[in-house]
Amino acid sequence: MIRVVLDTNVLVSAMIKVQGAEAAAVDVITSHYAEMVVSRPILAEYAEVLARPELRSIPFGFNGCKNSSGAKP
Repeated sequence: MIRVVLDTNVLVSAMIKVQGAEAAAVDVITSHYAEMVVSRPILAEYAEVLARPELRSIPFGFNGCKNSSGAKP
């Protein structure tokens, strides 16, 4: 199985815009065609970026990206 590390920008972009290359990358992982790998520093960066005030008002459409409406869960 292919192992993938998602850049923080790719992860955030996939959560904001559920169509496009970034969302497709997440779909590959959620469909189990690839395995996402992370380290503690990467998880810390994800957490820091996702906690930023400018991202709090964005209605994330992340639902594994597939068939997501863009609405908050």
